[in-house]
Amino acid sequence: KKKFQYKVQASFFNSLRAKIIYLDSLAVGTYFLPCLDKIKAYKVLGCKSHQDTIDITSDEQAIKTLQQLLKKVDMVHCLATPIRNSLSNLTNQQYSYFIHPPAVDTDFFTPKPETSTEIFFKVLSVGRLSPEKGYLIGLLAVQKLLQKGIQVKWTIVGEGSYYKELKAHIANLNLKDHVILIGPRNFVEINALLNKADCLLHIHTGLVKISSGFVLEAMSKEVPVIVSDYFAIDGIVTDQVDGLIVPSYNIEGVVEKMLLLIENSELRKNIGIAGRKKAVQHFAMKNSADMYHKQYKMLV
Repeated sequence: KKKFQYKVQASFFNSLRAKIIYLDSLAVGTYFLPCLDKIKAYKVLGCKSHQDTIDITSDEQAIKTLQQLLKKVDMVHCLATPIRNSLSNLTNQQYSYFIHPPAVDTDFFTPKPETSTEIFFKVLSVGRLSPEKGYLIGLLAVQKLLQKGIQVKWTIVGEGSYYKELKAHIANLNLKDHVILIGPRNFVEINALLNKADCLLHIHTGLVKISSGFVLEAMSKEVPVIVSDYFAIDGIVTDQVDGLIVPSYNIEGVVEKMLLLIENSELRKNIGIAGRKKAVQHFAMKNSADMYHKQYKMLV
């Protein structure tokens, strides 16, 4: 049955008559590993997060599978140099690769307008609601800020299985007036929310794949970001330059970084400007297509 399944999969890809097949992650590449030899198109494997390599560090079988996978693809796409280095260290083998970072539409996500100072420090988070996203850590940090007399309002955008539990945490911590869950929003609505935000909070624990899209959108808007240290590993944020970084699971660290932004408007402004500059120089979508075209043209 499995041999037939792999034959059908290969036949489907070949029927597309594509010159290049992009395998979006190590998991996708591993799933299609048995039929890769039968696919006629060039095969590019995407490795988009440092966490992908961390997950298999102590798994010998997973490392062997990765070694087989790298032998069967024509090129590997890494989002950052540290990811490429991790792959090389894990597999101890040579492979063709290119480094191409994530992208953001800097022409759409333009600097937010100047807003008047309000009583509340406005925090925004965007992403799927799951415990790995560090929401409970954020709630406890907000509670500590309120205990210090700092007025904070945290808006959380997204949906997911963690909704009911998160709502219960908000109620149990008496944060109903300070933390609101508004459900999913499209990119136009997220842009509008960023226009009103004082910072973006994205304190991922790294237990699942990390997405940098919303972080880059905030940086492009000159909205200061507070992120977990996984974003430093992937080269997205440099601490105290174009964003603020906290160790995962560190409640006091989140409180400290928020206070830094709340109490220092000049720092807040400078980090926002530096974030926009980095987004435009290194992550602008208008440059992304040209980079992909150049790499793929070399391949075919």
